Amino acid sequence: MTTWQQMADFSIRLPNRPGELARLAAKLRAADVNLIGLWGFSDRESQFYCVPESPEQFRGFAESAELQYDEGTTFY
Repeated sequence: MTTWQQMADFSIRLPNRPGELARLAAKLRAADVNLIGLWGFSDRESQFYCVPESPEQFRGFAESAELQYDEGTTFY
């Protein structure tokens, strides 16, 4: 039987131009922030949802990188 686990997710808006997600991924890798999930969509602005292994580490990364984010809840 599979059990669901409640986790924090973070919504980040990025400019809708080539390379923005790659830049974010490079920063996450350099900061050694591991993600369990990542998905997004684009309209005028791109919005991505990140599910990190460690929410505390992600918050620290986002604040040091001066990224604005909204925190929510998801199930894994």
